[in-house]
Amino acid sequence: MQIKPDMELIKNATETLRGLSDSERRYILARVDAKTNVQALRECKLSQSWLTKTGVDRLNDIADKLRSDISGRALVLLEGALPEAVMVLIDGLYSDDERIKQSAAKDILDRVMGRATQKTEVTGAMANVDITADSQRDKVKASIMAKLNRLADG
Repeated sequence: MQIKPDMELIKNATETLRGLSDSERRYILARVDAKTNVQALRECKLSQSWLTKTGVDRLNDIADKLRSDISGRALVLLEGALPEAVMVLIDGLYSDDERIKQSAAKDILDRVMGRATQKTEVTGAMANVDITADSQRDKVKASIMAKLNRLADG
């Protein structure tokens, strides 16, 4: 029997984590697996005063929801696998197979810089509307760079 994932729960968990600061997100993801606040703080190198100031109950409530929800748990596991996934993608750049090198390079460029823009001709009432994806690309790039910086600080 295959269990269908609850996409609404996944969407809510993703939106909840997206609305948090980097430190809050790191604490919550650590707290899902840690038995105590102190363990989670130690793992993500944050202080008790930071936790008190930020709101221990609010962050622990989010961690509890993620821990009890299978979709949220899956999200935490995927987040934890991110460093290894990034390394696999980077390792592809050094493959002996030229197709794998090309694919890895394209994937990295697309994820960091955004896909190359494609010209599309628009006619009619929408012809003079300027549509750009720059702000979304900048958000994705900033998110990836923050994660890579965390890995480097690791």
